[in-house]
Amino acid sequence: MLKKGLIILCIFYFSCENEEKTFTISKTDAEIRINKILLDTILISHPNTSFQGFMKFDSSKKEIIYFDELFSTVSRFTLDGKFIESLLGKGDSPKEVQGINNYLKLGNEHLIFKGYSVYHFNENWERTKKTTLNFESEKSFKELENNPKPEDIGIYEVKYFNNDFLMYDMNHIMFNIETTHPKYNGYLSTTSKNYFESAKILGVAELNSGKVTSLQGKYSTIYRNLNNIPNFANWHFDKNNDDIYLNFEADSLIYVYDKSFNPVKGFGRSGKVNNTKYRKTNSYDDAMNLNYSDRQRYGYYYTLKCFPQKSLIFRCYKLGTNQDVENINKDNPDDENPMRMQIYLNEILVGDVPVPNHFKIIGTDGKYFYADGFMNKENGVLGFYRFSL
Repeated sequence: MLKKGLIILCIFYFSCENEEKTFTISKTDAEIRINKILLDTILISHPNTSFQGFMKFDSSKKEIIYFDELFSTVSRFTLDGKFIESLLGKGDSPKEVQGINNYLKLGNEHLIFKGYSVYHFNENWERTKKTTLNFESEKSFKELENNPKPEDIGIYEVKYFNNDFLMYDMNHIMFNIETTHPKYNGYLSTTSKNYFESAKILGVAELNSGKVTSLQGKYSTIYRNLNNIPNFANWHFDKNNDDIYLNFEADSLIYVYDKSFNPVKGFGRSGKVNNTKYRKTNSYDDAMNLNYSDRQRYGYYYTLKCFPQKSLIFRCYKLGTNQDVENINKDNPDDENPMRMQIYLNEILVGDVPVPNHFKIIGTDGKYFYADGFMNKENGVLGFYRFSL
């Protein structure tokens, strides 16, 4: 067992305007007793799928929901994989949506996100309304164009890649944001340093109106020190009771903030990553040209899932292949990079196990944990995983 230690760090994010705060980062103990998990693969009989989608866990109904991004359908399954029904479809009618990027259940309401659009459905999947995420600013377009500031809501947009949506409270949602403003972005060597020092990373929006009411968070100091690694300037977050847990791809730590986005603490240990000496780029075109190969070559920290009732935190991470992979699946460029998962109990690292490449924990029924997703396009098979600890 490793002895506990403390490091005091000057912090960066979720601070008040222009105010730096300090908080304690714990040197996390490691008591590894879980070296592998036994996965059950539950195959589902889907009547019609494009194999471009994702799964979510409905904790209130104890069922798996599959969202087909291409066909814009929602399909319900029992925890044993039995098909219940398919809903929605692509279109403009009250029983359709124009596409699906993400999903969130808020009480009895189902929310489907497509770009800036938010489709609201009741418990029976009847659409009640459609809203639009609105980054309206009080400043003029000319002022935003010529003199962008990190606190200007109008310069930000919904983050396209690796975006999460989460309930902030019963009236607000929060999600990843970024800006590609010509004078303020993380891609150009002339702007990236300032951007990673001051840019906001989370938007909070009113659920009923879609209006973005506040910008929160900042990038980890890792990005300030390295600069010019926009292909790994991604993050994942989850709520643990009222606290917000946040994980950056290029940072081995997990950061904790209270509901007001005040920094509380940091913890975590490095995984078995092979390569974190990321290639630096100087322009948007450079970054995009290397993005797919970078997502294969390097190791980075990935999805995060908290289960406060069990004092458990799961964090997946990519090992890195140390090579450029040919014939990359551009629909999911992370697929070919092997993955492992850390298991924290009471913020002590108790497990580090290999998991399938598309593995993402989505929920628990108390007995089993469930994860997206087993997919075999060649044989037309779709499924999900379950395991117990």
